[in-house]
Amino acid sequence: MSQRTDFVKSVTNKKQPVEYILSKYGIIELSITCVAFVSFVVFLCYYLGAFLSVANHRHSKKVGGLRNVEPQPVSVIVVVKDDFDYIENTLPVILNQSYDAPYQVVVVCDTPESYRTPEMLKELSAKYKHLYVTIIPADSKFEHTNKLALTVGMKAAKYDNIIITSSECTPVSGDWLGVMSYGFTSDHVIISGYNRISREKGFFNSFQRAVNIHESFMMLSRAVAGHPYRVSRHNNGQSKKLFFNNKGFTEYLRLNVGESDLYIQQIARYAESNVIINPKGVTESKSATTFTEWYNKRKFYSYPFRYFSAGCRMFISSSYLFTALFWLSVIALISLMVPFTWIGAAAMILIRWFVIAAVTKKLCRRTGDNPPYLSALLYDFISPAEITILTVSRNILSLKNLWV
Repeated sequence: MSQRTDFVKSVTNKKQPVEYILSKYGIIELSITCVAFVSFVVFLCYYLGAFLSVANHRHSKKVGGLRNVEPQPVSVIVVVKDDFDYIENTLPVILNQSYDAPYQVVVVCDTPESYRTPEMLKELSAKYKHLYVTIIPADSKFEHTNKLALTVGMKAAKYDNIIITSSECTPVSGDWLGVMSYGFTSDHVIISGYNRISREKGFFNSFQRAVNIHESFMMLSRAVAGHPYRVSRHNNGQSKKLFFNNKGFTEYLRLNVGESDLYIQQIARYAESNVIINPKGVTESKSATTFTEWYNKRKFYSYPFRYFSAGCRMFISSSYLFTALFWLSVIALISLMVPFTWIGAAAMILIRWFVIAAVTKKLCRRTGDNPPYLSALLYDFISPAEITILTVSRNILSLKNLWV
């Protein structure tokens, strides 16, 4: 006789459903089912709560429409080394932005090894009067980080509103500066922009884009909520006044990586957070060509996690923890073929994948990207293992030059 018939009989005989469940399922099966359900609810909170808020975010609602925002003078800061291709092809894109207010581009040439770099910048500065170049010469006795170069750029900036980008990315539009500048609604604002990975052929590229989208969801969702813990190093902004009033990177200047993250968490308690999600306000960086290159970069930028605030660590770690619990529990229910519950487990998997695909598609439409559906679903499955390996590897093989 089927389980369903037994259940109907139990109800007919006025037997309590709880007693029936306890008589048919063991404590292990019930525990696994509870873990699967709770993990699924937590997933919905992340995706339909935090992540969907990013995909739906409209900065124009905060300022009453973009047409009501008056363009303000802006300084753009970028640090270069011997980036010949960037200076020749990408820097002119920034110098030729369609912007209705005065703007300045500050290029900090950090310890160039080739004489060509200063010469190329000198030629550009003669052509573009709004380009300012400052060079930090090499010094064998003094080792410094990229944040010193950014501080030099901040001091050289002519205008109070600062947009920071990097030599590893390219603005996708001539209106990039104009769109990003809409975030300057006060002199104590942190602007979080979006950076996407260029689309190329192959699964590895698709996987990189999926990981980038997921981490952007994590980062920008906190910024939308008013509690940023990180900004894209390729596309962000703040005021010069905010930077120097908080002594910039002084406390973290000797840290080799992640100073910016700790600085953002330091000032986020009293700074305003503005997020710009607009296809014209996006920057694009190139895809890594090898897995080793991509993985080492991920590991390098994850080292400062140990210094993050408890709230940041909890928000990030909980996502991967409950993802692991979900997949372990639903796989167990399906493998054990626990009556009825394995059907619910399969249904939760399908709903989970549908939600991931739908929210990812919505964000990609807002950023001009193509959603990597299969890679996004795959990363959801393997992300706990990937993060665990990343954590173990960076703790066992600690970064020797974390502090300089």
